[in-house]
Amino acid sequence: MPCPHFEMMIVSRGKGQSAVDESAYQAREKIYSERDHRTKNYAWKEDCIHKEVMLPANAPPEYSDRGALWNSVEAVEPNWNSQLCRRFFITLPRELPMEKNIALIREYCEKEFMEKGMVVDLCVHDPDPPNHNPHAHVLTTMRAIDEHGQWMPKCRKEYQLDDDGNRILDKNGKWKTYKVFTTDWDKRSNAEMWRDDWEKIQNLYLEQEGRTERVCLKSYERQGIDQIPTVHMGPEATAMERKGIRTDVGDLNREIIEANRQMSVLKRIISKIISWLSEVKTAIREVDLEPKEVNLVALISMKFQERSNERIWNWENGGARYNAAVKDLQRFVNIFQYMTNNKIRTVEDLEYRTAEIRAAAAPYQSETRQIEKRMKTINTIHQKYERREELEPVHEQYLKSHWKGRKEKFEKEHKDELDEWKQCDRYLRKFTSETGYDPEKLHEEYVSLQERLVHLADLVRPLKSELDMVNDIRYLVRDYLPELKPEGKNLTPERKAEKRESIKVQLAKAGKEADAHNIQRQRTRGRTITQISIGD
Repeated sequence: MPCPHFEMMIVSRGKGQSAVDESAYQAREKIYSERDHRTKNYAWKEDCIHKEVMLPANAPPEYSDRGALWNSVEAVEPNWNSQLCRRFFITLPRELPMEKNIALIREYCEKEFMEKGMVVDLCVHDPDPPNHNPHAHVLTTMRAIDEHGQWMPKCRKEYQLDDDGNRILDKNGKWKTYKVFTTDWDKRSNAEMWRDDWEKIQNLYLEQEGRTERVCLKSYERQGIDQIPTVHMGPEATAMERKGIRTDVGDLNREIIEANRQMSVLKRIISKIISWLSEVKTAIREVDLEPKEVNLVALISMKFQERSNERIWNWENGGARYNAAVKDLQRFVNIFQYMTNNKIRTVEDLEYRTAEIRAAAAPYQSETRQIEKRMKTINTIHQKYERREELEPVHEQYLKSHWKGRKEKFEKEHKDELDEWKQCDRYLRKFTSETGYDPEKLHEEYVSLQERLVHLADLVRPLKSELDMVNDIRYLVRDYLPELKPEGKNLTPERKAEKRESIKVQLAKAGKEADAHNIQRQRTRGRTITQISIGD
């Protein structure tokens, strides 16, 4: 399946980052930084297979050189915490050939960024081994370029006016102003739009290539999928796992995958059995027969008898016939013992037992959802704490501004950062107000939840085993309901003629067989198994 990874972040000087360094890294080049007078050298890496700078209409031609472009960006951003550029890390689908992947990411960058006036620095990587992790690095500028090829300001101040169009004074006698952005590139809705558009164009390329795979960038919760998401491993853990070194986060992801698989199989089997039971009841109701009139043991006995006859007609190898007969006998004994232990005689009994299994699995599903929710909360707590720590210098500088005018000015200039700090702080106070942020306790809780998931998988396993047995019974019985199963291949002439009989004739015949079976069973007092012809 295509990987839906789509990461987006801001390269900021306040985090100690450099646009020149980011460009040199993704392009695998040597670029001199005029700001710190150091050469950023990543030319020793050899996994970059495509790189280009995409210029909008007003951009000077010299910006096609990465050094000139990003040194110019660094020069026009004087503040210590300036936002320099926007960085994207996008995984490309391995299902497409590399030339198609390059065309895909180029078309996406041209439509989403370049046509709106951004300069785009695009690089495609394909690390060894080839085509196991193709991905693209994209840097986009955050200032527009005017018709003279000059960088425009990100925002400007405008005066607040009253109803008569006159400027308004504040309490300090200064004109009231507000910030107006010169572009709409910083809107929060753009992130959702860019992710959605990447999903659409990627699926379009997969469809054009004749591939059946599709990618979805929405979370499991937004897709309505009742599944536990795996934890992001990061480059260090991924590299260790690739070398065969097991990590804690790798073990956790493996256990989450196994728990999801067990729950998925359980749900799928239950859904199929319930759907089949509904179809059987409808078919029986149409011929005016009650479910109790169709004895499942009789139908299963008839099925095994037919399997024996088909081996006699079609199999020439006597040893193979004998081995198959022994396996069928063991299979029949297991089914008969299961039906006897659970008092299953009719379709109604089978439906009731399936409902009991479903009821038994329901608490495990509910607890799994609760564990998933709590694990997601713990991950979010870590993320909010780390983000609040990153924004703490801006918040502290805001608190240290004692002059009201200066404080209001700083607040307007850093509104997004301060709002995000407040949002992180509210979330942490909501979920860690009593104990505070304690990463060790959160880790211990996470590990205990992980162990509980493993225990739930152990509890689900016997239910799945029993559902497999119910599904086997369903498979054997449905052969007598031709409306519920497509015609098979390589059938004997007698079996084909029997298949053409109507559902009413089949069920009437099954009812007679059931009556005869019950009479014989009462006479022989439980010796039915030895009288059923299973072998040759």
